[in-house]
Amino acid sequence: MSRRDRSPQKGKSRTSPTKERSPGREPDRAKVEDFIKCELCKQMLDGPKTLGCMHSFCRNCTLTYISETVGKGGASSSSIVCPICLQPTPPPPSSKGKEHWADDLPTNEFLSSYLEAVGLKVQNRKCDTCRRQHKSEEASQWCSSCHDALCDECVNFHNALKTTKQHQLVYLTKIRNQPIENIISHPHCKQHGGETVSRYCENHAEIVCEKCVASQHKGCRDVRSLKEAAGAHRPEINGTSSTLGEETKLAKAIYDDRSKSDRTLDDIQARLLQRIQSVRKKINDNLTKCETQIIGELYDVHGKEKATVQAEMKEAQRIKKAAGKVHGLAESSSKYGTECHVLQNMPGTGSQSEHYKGKLASLNGRIRNTKIDFVIDGNLERLMTSVSRLGEIRVTSSSAEMVTSQALRVAKADSDPEDETDIRGSRRTLRSIKSMNSIKSGGSANLYAHLTETFSGRSETDTESCWFTGAVFLPNGSLVLVDRNNSKLKLVDRSCQLVQELHLEQQPYGITVVTANQVAVTLPRENKVEIYDIGASFVLQESFLLNDRGYGICFAVDRFAVLAACASPPAIKVLSRSGEEKHSLCPKDDYHPMFFRPWYVQMDTSGQNMYVSDTHRCHVTCITGTVLKQWVYKDTSLNSPRGLHVTKDKRVLVCGFGSDNVQLLSNDGDLIGDLLARSDDVMGPQDVTLNQAEDKMALTFDPSSGNSDTVRIYSVNL
Repeated sequence: MSRRDRSPQKGKSRTSPTKERSPGREPDRAKVEDFIKCELCKQMLDGPKTLGCMHSFCRNCTLTYISETVGKGGASSSSIVCPICLQPTPPPPSSKGKEHWADDLPTNEFLSSYLEAVGLKVQNRKCDTCRRQHKSEEASQWCSSCHDALCDECVNFHNALKTTKQHQLVYLTKIRNQPIENIISHPHCKQHGGETVSRYCENHAEIVCEKCVASQHKGCRDVRSLKEAAGAHRPEINGTSSTLGEETKLAKAIYDDRSKSDRTLDDIQARLLQRIQSVRKKINDNLTKCETQIIGELYDVHGKEKATVQAEMKEAQRIKKAAGKVHGLAESSSKYGTECHVLQNMPGTGSQSEHYKGKLASLNGRIRNTKIDFVIDGNLERLMTSVSRLGEIRVTSSSAEMVTSQALRVAKADSDPEDETDIRGSRRTLRSIKSMNSIKSGGSANLYAHLTETFSGRSETDTESCWFTGAVFLPNGSLVLVDRNNSKLKLVDRSCQLVQELHLEQQPYGITVVTANQVAVTLPRENKVEIYDIGASFVLQESFLLNDRGYGICFAVDRFAVLAACASPPAIKVLSRSGEEKHSLCPKDDYHPMFFRPWYVQMDTSGQNMYVSDTHRCHVTCITGTVLKQWVYKDTSLNSPRGLHVTKDKRVLVCGFGSDNVQLLSNDGDLIGDLLARSDDVMGPQDVTLNQAEDKMALTFDPSSGNSDTVRIYSVNL
């Protein structure tokens, strides 16, 4: 079926096909699949609506997004801010209220045509006429005039009607063997419903039909066929597409460079910490305060520099995604669309190309490669007792500007305000060295854990190996898992079957039970806590932002405790039920911050005591009140502690990631015994949780164990 023997679609818009991937040939498959994906629901576009920045979203997703964001939380009530590129789009002029904005937004004709063509290639396509009558029959032919798939019975009725008997019908089996570009047709003229657009008026830069030429455009001197007009504008179109491609590549290069710089800053900090601490060993105890001072300065400088790099990373990532989307639109419409589609998209893609050119020039001109150095005080070796400083933290930086092509070289402009505002807390990583000595304490003859079930938490949609950084039992016996690697929440029923999952935008980390059917989850990279109701599905009820990245989280007596493990120094944030910060606990021990790498926090049922595991300092700390240290447990048998669980009588289960064991501590911080050890085939335990009856225990594992997809269930006696 060629383009010339098909009639275009009728009406203002049409519903997109079912969200299934086309079994037919799709050029540049990876790019096309991303190009027709809605970034709000992560599914194939359905009834796409297009913003002024040329990014399109499902009609229902757009409707929900507008209702949830416009005029909310300080956002403007007079524009729609694109969730991809953050550019504002004014509401359609004809819309009276924001509940009508989504329906009145324009539809990209190429997207609609492409999605319809993809839908025609789907096997077992249902009859559109029957569907409107709430029936389900498999379609066999397609009407190119009505743009309807029809079953055999509807075909007979269609051919019998006087108004439709001249319509051309094509068998779907033939269409499925056609390439996408042979299925897509020209749209109808918006002024003359049944007419096909065929001409382009250069004077008005408008695509028109023959009736338009004879009426509104009869005085225009330069009216060409679509083919001639597209040919004349081809250099401009190709240039815009090429520039968008270069902008996408440059954004990716900047993001990769900032990612590398992010890791380099971590490595530099780790090395400098070792240097600082090695110098300290050579001097007397009276320099302890100097050491604390210089480490604090290092944290401050590192945090500021790292925050800048991460903001540049996010900005580059946003531009890469935004420019890539528009690039995909320009390239795909040029390659597979009609001349009409190409000309329709030309002004928007050209405008967006210039927009991203300016933003990339601004970002590229700002980025710098920063190095931090530690310079030992010159008096230190000559007069050990008289120095007041160990040295200084020295920051040097040089331009990290990427090489750009001539097409992207523009005058540097000030960056948009939103490019500067996303300064996140820093992330610092130091590897703990695993202890090779693990003991099995005999503190209680009745202490045991018997393995009763091992199951895989992996689902068919997972793209990475699982990493369950959090696990909690609900009162009904179900288990909720936080899969950090796949950015998911997973619900497992009492029979250890995965019953539902929720894909999140960012990687989660910690989880806690709030009510019988409600959990709270931390999203460190968004500085956010989200609260979900769990029923037939996960439903987001509320969320609140933190001042720092939150990792471990717990809830008791109507308040949250969240670990800001990457703050300087690390702290426990005590928050109200609504997310208002009440306290920031930064306890110190002999002038040193008490915590260094704390990842998990728990409270007892009274909420009076908090328990923190510090993976770097290899201890578990109990704090009562605000900063009073109750006890500290540290032993060679526990290395790199991670997940915690506090029993009803205030005993503590702790995972020894580095020592490959799970230990039980008394309410005074003494070791009762190893509940599990390496001899029980436990390697790299991550998190541990008990059910309400405290007779069942779930244990998850770090990816380094090679067993992180699995969860183990134990029958326990504590």
